[in-house]
Formats: sequence, C-alpha cells, structure tokens
Amino acid sequence: QRRFFRTYKQSKYGDTGNPTSGWIFTENFEYLARRVIRPVLQRADLKWHGWHAFRRGLATNLYRLGVPDKTIQAILRHSNSSTTMNVYVKSVSADSTSAMAHLERVCTSMQRAEDDAEAVVM
Repeated sequence: QRRFFRTYKQSKYGDTGNPTSGWIFTENFEYLARRVIRPVLQRADLKWHGWHAFRRGLATNLYRLGVPDKTIQAILRHSNSSTTMNVYVKSVSADSTSAMAHLERVCTSMQRAEDDAEAVVM
C-alpha cells in the first residue's frame, strides 16, 4: 500500500509538469483501486464510482485548494486546460464538502495509526 502513496519524487521530464511516477502514476490501476482506494472508501462508508469519477474528484479538489488550472491540466495529462476545467472540475455542494471532510478524517486517523505502528517496530 505505501508504495502508491509516496510523494512525487521524480519526473522523466524534470519539472515540466509531466510526472511519470508517484502514487497516481502506477502501472497497475486495478490493483491500486482494489487494494488501496476501495478499502479506504469502504471505511469511510463511501462508494467507488470508477476512475473517471476519481479523476474528476482529484481535479475538483485541487482546484478548490487553489492549484493553478495549468498544473491540474498537467497532472491529469490533458492536452488543453479547457478539457480539464469544463469536464473535470465540478462545483461542490455542502454535502460533498462534508463527505470529503469525513474521508480526510478517516485517512488521517489511518495514517496516524500506521505511523504509530511503524514507530513501535523501530
């Protein structure tokens, strides 16, 4: 699981916005969904809606965090930002915001538990 959640460390093209490694850019997407994403969503009592919804959620959350449009476009590997902004970035309702906050709390508590377990082993 940890190998999919490592931070972005290198890029085949340097810092040009074309990352080829890191947790989003795995070669085995089904394994990532089955072994990492779905279990986290199940613990948060959320349903998996597939990769398109995952990418839309990613784009929308990056946009809400203030990430520039061109950066989101590069992360999603779109050829132009209009695809990113018109198809992938969605408006967020209060319910969606609440659900994402709940998911964040679950993920944070899981990460803390994992970090605590690693600290005990060391």
